[in-house]
Amino acid sequence: MEIPIEVVRGNMLPPITTKASHWSTLFSVAVDCITEVTAVTREEILGANRQCHIIDARFMAYKIARDEFCSDNPPPHQWIAAQFARRKTGAVHHGTIIHGIRQLCNRLQTRNGMYITYCDVLRIFEKRRAECLDVPEPKSSDNELHGLRAAADRVEMLIKANQGYLDSIVERLDAAERRRDENMVQN
Repeated sequence: MEIPIEVVRGNMLPPITTKASHWSTLFSVAVDCITEVTAVTREEILGANRQCHIIDARFMAYKIARDEFCSDNPPPHQWIAAQFARRKTGAVHHGTIIHGIRQLCNRLQTRNGMYITYCDVLRIFEKRRAECLDVPEPKSSDNELHGLRAAADRVEMLIKANQGYLDSIVERLDAAERRRDENMVQN
């Protein structure tokens, strides 16, 4: 089951207002949260490795930086790109950030496991963001509920999709057993 794009596009945490001077600290906190949940290292997230699980973690860092730092004045794509400066090739292009956020939103919408992982990252980030900025932590966000509901819907859909197949196999089994019984009676 697909998660509506409105759920994953833009900020998913309750909006806050921060100063640009806090962005570097929040970025470091976000990367720590991603590392904790995904087991992808800070060096891998900030590096150039193109393995899928590392790219997913890197895209999470892009999205958190753009959508969860500050609701009314988010960091520009160029600022986010500069956080991923590479030794040999220089800074990441700001278009890479835009593409990465778009790709992550698509993956969050269609891959329930990715959505649940990202919600876990956000849950930790929300708490640490509140501690870092010394703001009251919101009582609760619905991200975990969305993730669990999406997972439950996916399992239910798979059960329904396979129910017809199961019914067909049971019918064929019953027919084969009837034929066997009829053959035994005739012999």
